[in-house]
Amino acid sequence: MAAYIETVGDLTEKQWVVFRVSQLHNLRRTARDLAHYGRTLTAHLTAAQNNGLAVAVDEVSADGPHDTLAVRATVSVVPGVAKVRGEHDALCISVWPTVSVTKPRARPRLPKLCAVLYSAGSYADEPRNGDDDDDDDDDDDLVGRRDRFCSLPTMLMKGTARLNRAVCLWLSGEFDCCIAPLRLPPVELAWMAAMWSVTDAVADRPLELVYTTPDGDADAGAALRSVRVRVEPDSVSSLWGSLKILLQRRGPELAKTRSTARWRQPLPEDGMDAGDRDEEVGEAMMEALHAHLERLFGLDVRALRLVSVGTNRATVGCDGKLRIASQNDVGGVQAVLQHINDICLTY
Repeated sequence: MAAYIETVGDLTEKQWVVFRVSQLHNLRRTARDLAHYGRTLTAHLTAAQNNGLAVAVDEVSADGPHDTLAVRATVSVVPGVAKVRGEHDALCISVWPTVSVTKPRARPRLPKLCAVLYSAGSYADEPRNGDDDDDDDDDDDLVGRRDRFCSLPTMLMKGTARLNRAVCLWLSGEFDCCIAPLRLPPVELAWMAAMWSVTDAVADRPLELVYTTPDGDADAGAALRSVRVRVEPDSVSSLWGSLKILLQRRGPELAKTRSTARWRQPLPEDGMDAGDRDEEVGEAMMEALHAHLERLFGLDVRALRLVSVGTNRATVGCDGKLRIASQNDVGGVQAVLQHINDICLTY
């Protein structure tokens, strides 16, 4: 059975939940081992659905109809998704409905669950400890122990909550790893809203921001629980272009005096490259939007909590829900995967 995810484009236009994953121990990638992982996961999920009634792994056939199995799981390597080195190719876990022997039917086109574990981004590109040629550590035992661990820190999962929990439990037991849902603070969502709202100086989708009132805020009133802001693509592009021209005219001195506490990295003191300039424009755009809302409605959204953003490249929530926008922008998809991976390694 082919993998549900084979290329970067297959990750787009799907609702994912992002999880952080610690290093996996003794992950092997041979065809035989991957088939074994699929059989053990199938037995685990069937036992979970049968209230703990165990299923022998040897009784799980590699493929074909079966009347006693609740689902059938496959584990495969996906070279087409973001990677750093050959040994860090992404893994795809798919859980399919079974095909009954007595009631044959067409094979399902969509799995009940899909999970993609991958490694990408600036932090992952750094050499691992011991990979430097100048390293004098020749302890074979330490090298062997390090090679038994594989870093795939980001997992995108799509399925029911019950299946998600069961697959995470199997992963943690099979590879001695820890798995936790990714929770994004407002500062990260604000960065995404600013940097992903415009690509190539053009906004194709509206910028959408969702704010909620602080818990227990008596002054917020019972009627106001959330604030949704939608800015049309033409307005976003026009605002971005105008701010970029303004900041270029005022020079890099402006960047040294502006507050950058809300962003992940401070701007350099000795000038700005193109990426730093875009961050400066993005921050100015968010401040302009906040000021506009305050003048128009008398509402200071800075006092509210940013919980969801919809941008040109992706829609992201504070609860780790992710929907990547379009497979036509491969570079944008890779940028989203890289940034999410960096966040998983940071928090």
